Amino acid sequence: ADALRKALAVSLTEYPPLLLDHSMRVTGFDATLKPAEVLNSEDLIEKLMLTLDQAKLVIKEVTSSETAKGYIIAKQRKENPEPPPNSGKAMLPSLIYDDFHPFRPRQFEDDPAFSILTLDGFNNTVDEFFSSIEGQRLESRLHERELNAKKKLEAARQDQAKRLGGLQEIQELNIRKACAIEANIERVQEAMDAVNSLIASGKDWVEISKLIEFEQKRRNPVAEIIQLPLQLESNTITLLLSEEEAQDAGDSDSAYATD
Repeated sequence: ADALRKALAVSLTEYPPLLLDHSMRVTGFDATLKPAEVLNSEDLIEKLMLTLDQAKLVIKEVTSSETAKGYIIAKQRKENPEPPPNSGKAMLPSLIYDDFHPFRPRQFEDDPAFSILTLDGFNNTVDEFFSSIEGQRLESRLHERELNAKKKLEAARQDQAKRLGGLQEIQELNIRKACAIEANIERVQEAMDAVNSLIASGKDWVEISKLIEFEQKRRNPVAEIIQLPLQLESNTITLLLSEEEAQDAGDSDSAYATD
């Protein structure tokens, strides 16, 4: 897309690329055309010559004026430059100087990310630019570091809040399990005794599981609360118990409890 502009800048060194881009926008010349397309069209060559005349006119205006104006191209600061109330911090400038020119580049006029500042006298423009740019960049870097630190702190807070929420859920679940065990203490003890008795009889684990499954089919109330598969390798069984609140309300809610 920049082939034509680059070719012109190399061939016509008195016209810098930024000036050519400005002139093309002023005359409405299509900057995306390829050099070969322009050379093969008399109409395009004529329009290109008008563009070069426009660039020559800009140079003439700059060099012939006794007090040429200067233009500073400034970027809009992305973040809100205003500090929070009563923070004791001075407001950061909303613009950061990016470049300066002796003419007003058309390509920046319609770009909301940039602002164009006009100053009387090109020397004054150069002084203003270089006297402010370093301070602005330093303030911008410090402000950016502060924002990054705040983002990291907020991310840490959210992570801690998420972990705390997870711990609270686990705590609530453990309380429910404890309440379910207390509400069904006799059934829990019967299930533990039954499994311990089967283990003590010397039956292997597969046979114990099959026996419990058989008793569940027979609607044995103790076997029905034992969840398969068993976890005898970790000395654990899982029981499905009705919660005390569910019994009072006639509901079917239940909680898993392990022992």
